[in-house]
Amino acid sequence: MKKLSLLVLIGFLCINSFAQKIPYMTKIDKQELKYMDKNALSLMDWSEYMFYIKDHYGETSEQYIATIPNIEKFNSHYKGKYSIVKIKDSYNFAPEKGYSGKRGKYPIIGLTTKQMEDYCKWRTEIITYKVAKKHKIIFTIPREEDYQKATNYKSIKGVKEGKDIGYRCIAKIVQ
Repeated sequence: MKKLSLLVLIGFLCINSFAQKIPYMTKIDKQELKYMDKNALSLMDWSEYMFYIKDHYGETSEQYIATIPNIEKFNSHYKGKYSIVKIKDSYNFAPEKGYSGKRGKYPIIGLTTKQMEDYCKWRTEIITYKVAKKHKIIFTIPREEDYQKATNYKSIKGVKEGKDIGYRCIAKIVQ
């Protein structure tokens, strides 16, 4: 009987250790397999997205122009630390400062709901391309109930304290 109990315990631990995980995200709903970004969407994250869209659609395309955050809100928030500047037909985040270290992790400011929806769709496409054989992962904007669930997790920065936690995505694994 002890051996059977030990075997069941070891089996349970093995199954849980190989549970589905998404890097840089925290599981907020075990039944629905939902995850939330641990950190707010950063300048580096948004820059990568803008670069991808610019590379695929062109600098003057509607798709690329639609990725540009509200310049006034962004520039007033960062007050000279960062600014969005236009160079030829391309927009950049203060290119002379670069993204070394901490600066690239600053949160993006001045996005619309539509921009976040488009970002989540893009992120779904990129992840689906990389892991489609194993799982289907769909990214969406968090809803109020997602934020409520997230308050139980310390790994999601700022949620528990009721701070402005920036823009984040929810990932749902579809079986």
